Amino acid sequence: MCIVIDANVLSMVFEAENQKHVDFKSIKIWIHKRQGFLIYGGKKYKEELAANYRKLFNTLRDAGMAIPINDRVIEDAEKRIVNATKGTDCNDQHIIALLSCSGCWLLASLDRKAYPHFRNRGLYPPNMPKVRIYSSARNANLLVRCDPHKIRNSEACLAVA
Repeated sequence: MCIVIDANVLSMVFEAENQKHVDFKSIKIWIHKRQGFLIYGGKKYKEELAANYRKLFNTLRDAGMAIPINDRVIEDAEKRIVNATKGTDCNDQHIIALLSCSGCWLLASLDRKAYPHFRNRGLYPPNMPKVRIYSSARNANLLVRCDPHKIRNSEACLAVA
């Protein structure tokens, strides 16, 4: 199983001194125990990462705990999603594209305004499971052991651009 971590909770997941770390530390433990993988990619998502998180993501990738998804594939999906959400208040099309392209159905986020967009099944492939949102420790039951082969592993998705 895998997870996408929205930029608005990165510090809560990875920084023990963060006041809300207690709600998100189970994600960090889950990744470090290799029970799940962090999924990332796309130009906009990478731009949202502060320099220290880019280094962390590269370290996690090198350790086999994070999987980059091809930026070009995400950006193509993002264009489709931008078109589909035109006229709405959605500003996280890059996150929806990342979920869609990877087949990952778990998202850590506190952007409550975006939840309806994240959960809009019409923005995902028909066979995509319902997106679940991890927003506090009460969602720790969503962190189930992963089978890395269940991640969409086509060369087009996983090849880093």
